[in-house]
Amino acid sequence: MHEVLTERESMIVVRRFGLDESGNSQTLREIGEAIGISKERVRQILLQSVEKLALVAEPFESIFAGEDSVGEQL
Repeated sequence: MHEVLTERESMIVVRRFGLDESGNSQTLREIGEAIGISKERVRQILLQSVEKLALVAEPFESIFAGEDSVGEQL
């Protein structure tokens, strides 16, 4: 994830979805207050980050769906 996202984007994703050791997710407001930005800006960065991750994951979808590289069933 850190290869695709900036440090701030990674931190927001981790905090929002509770992907750290604590496992506790935070609200947009909590994240914004912690890093000094509005909850709306946190939402925008989160959306952008998820879209980036989805683009990186796209080539792997066929692997997990049981298809080969040309879309035929394995």
